[in-house]
Order: sequence, then structure tokens, then C-alpha cells
Amino acid sequence: MMTSPESGSYASGPLSGLRVLDLSWLLPGPLCTGILADLGADVIKIERPSDGDYARTMLPGLFQLVNRGKRSAVVDLRTPQGRETVLKLAERADVFVEGFRPGVMARLGVGYEHIRARHQGIVYVSLSGYGQTGPAANEPGHDVNYCGRAGLMAIPVSVTQADEPSRMQLPVSDIAGAMYAAVSTLAALRERDRTGEGQWLDVSLAEAALAWSGLRWADAPADAAGQWRHVRPMNDIFTAADGVRLAVALVETHFWHKFINELPAPEREHLQAAGETPRACHAALQAIFAARPSAQWLDFAKTHDLPISRIAASLEDIVSDPHFSARGAWLPAENGQRPMPAFPVRVRGAPRHGKAPEFGEATEMLGQLWGVSL
Repeated sequence: MMTSPESGSYASGPLSGLRVLDLSWLLPGPLCTGILADLGADVIKIERPSDGDYARTMLPGLFQLVNRGKRSAVVDLRTPQGRETVLKLAERADVFVEGFRPGVMARLGVGYEHIRARHQGIVYVSLSGYGQTGPAANEPGHDVNYCGRAGLMAIPVSVTQADEPSRMQLPVSDIAGAMYAAVSTLAALRERDRTGEGQWLDVSLAEAALAWSGLRWADAPADAAGQWRHVRPMNDIFTAADGVRLAVALVETHFWHKFINELPAPEREHLQAAGETPRACHAALQAIFAARPSAQWLDFAKTHDLPISRIAASLEDIVSDPHFSARGAWLPAENGQRPMPAFPVRVRGAPRHGKAPEFGEATEMLGQLWGVSL
């Protein structure tokens, strides 16, 4: 456990004392180590000279969110001195995270075998697009490639788009891969507690997307003309008379029947006349929702206990939501920055980091942080 005066809040939380060396950038690796930092781990982010993690400039808001609570140090892995610095730090680390294509770390002299030779108990986490092995291992890619290959985009989102590939607004494979990596890291640490042995975790972003995709493909129709069980006309987005979008989830039979029974007679008859054809039913529902402003529909939903809610259209909508505020879901905004969501589970003792490190701020004190002679 660190004793340096610079430790601050890094010494608190359920994962206090856990040392993580993070050589990843952009989203998957930093999100994985960000989860560990939010739970109290001490994470040193190793950044390349000149510009570091280019998410700093490409996506500065995302950078702040997934790198809060870490330390940043600049190390040039292309030099013998930089490589030796990382190897010495790894001797004192519990977890080593990297997010490069297979073989890159080994060529730089900090691959799993190099690190394991210095520290047999290291949990070495490699996040890559297609994993360390297999015919696609060295192919380039991003989220759209991994999700497309894993079948996510072939899963319909609505009866009106049943035959069109669709892309999620979030980078699903990056997020799924990061979460599987974090959970697996904790499991590997528990195994190390039992055996004394570390291990190499091979995290494929495409396989993480595949695991999530399987949740829908498990109940996919047997033929193209079949109906996907999760796609129903009453489980979709509809537009009210004032242009506000509403999320409507009348999935269970009792919600659907209650909705129909509480409608005025003309609207109920219009919906019943549409029959059970999904597209016709969907069109009838859209016409019904378009006849009243959103406030009336939200009152209707509250009165009759129906799952109908307003879709947030801006950051202001989300930040001003009284439910999230009451739950303490936001961290206080600092220095005019946009507010950031807090870690979503309240874990006793976990710190609430609100700031990402400045580029290279810990470089000069890197050795003393973990008691390493560099």
C-alpha cells in the first residue's frame, strides 16, 4: 500500500491497495481501468510522448469520464529506458492492461512473457478487436466492424425497420469488452489469491459483442419471415402532438390491456380496427399518440401505472431529471466542465473521483509512487 503524501483519495475504497498499470487508450482499456479506479484501485496511465492518449483531443469529454481518478505518466516505450521503466513498475503492479493489436506489446518488450518473467502473479489484460488468436486476429477494426460481424446489427429494433441493419448509438463492443475485462480481472485476482498465479486475459471486443448479441439470437425466428419476439408494435418510440418523443413499453399483456381499456372509445376502436398486423397496429398507435401532447400522455401513464416515459433530447434534459438528482447519479461539475455521471452502484467506501489527470502530471514522481527505483 502506498504511503506517499501524493496518495490522497487513491488510498481509499474497496480496491484500495490494488495497483494497475494502464497502457491503453481511447475507450475499451481506459473504461476497464476506469471501473477499477472508481472502486478505489490506484491506476497509473502510461501515455506516449508528445500527445498521449489521443482521446484527450478527439473526445475530451469521454477522456475525462473514463480516466477520472487515475495518474498520468509519460513513458516512451520505444526506448530501452522507457521499456525498463514499465517492466520495473510491472514488478509492483497487480494488473497490467493494454489495448494494442496482437504482437505489438511483445515487439516492444513488454508482452505477457516479459512481464511474467518479472512478476509471476501479474494479471495481464489484453483488449483487442478479435482476440490474440484466430484468422481475424490481426485485422483492423472498430466497433461497427465488431458489432456487424457478431450479428448485433441484424437484430431488428422496430416493426418498421425489421429488415434493415441498425447501429446502436453507443460503441457496444467497446463497452461490453471493457466490462467483461473488468469483471474477469477481479475474478483472476481472486484466483491469484487462491493459487498465487497470475494469468493472461485475452479479451476480444468482437466476442464481447457476440455475447450480448446472443441474448437476442437465442430467441431468433427460425426463418426470415418469422417474428422476433422482442419486436412488437407497442414496444417502440412514438411522437406526441407537441413533437416530444415517448418511449412506450406496453410489453406485458396486463399493461397492453390496461392501455387499451383506458383509451377513449374512438381511439380504442381505431386501434382494434387495425387488427394484429404489426405494421398496421404500429401505425394506429402512432396516430393515437400524435393526437395529444406529451404532458397528457405522461399524466395518463402515471394515473394508470403504465411504462410510458419522455425521451431525453439533450444533456440539459438528463441533468435536470429529478430522479437522477435525487439518486445522486451525477458528480459535481468542476471548473465549468459538463457534469459527469458517477459510478452507478453505491459501493461502501468507493471514492467519487471527478477529475482525469493532466498529461504527464505524475511522470516526475513515478518511482516514489510505487516505491520503485527507476
